[in-house]
Amino acid sequence: MPFPEILKNAEKFLRNPDCLKTQAGLTEFICRDCDFYKEGEDEEIACGAFYLIGLLLEKKVVTVEDIIYAVRSDISNT
Repeated sequence: MPFPEILKNAEKFLRNPDCLKTQAGLTEFICRDCDFYKEGEDEEIACGAFYLIGLLLEKKVVTVEDIIYAVRSDISNT
């Protein structure tokens, strides 16, 4: 699955990973590439993937760099 929004905004997230400490920042990072995401609709309702990725980032199990690297390398390997 391509992640065009993550890739388009990668430098923003890498420069300011603290933006992912907010609901809006996490939504921008995690949700914008999801087929089910509709901007402005039910943005307070989150799926399990949103909570899982948010938790992994918060606990520093993964970093913004890890996720962007994985997305970029997946694109280059296809």
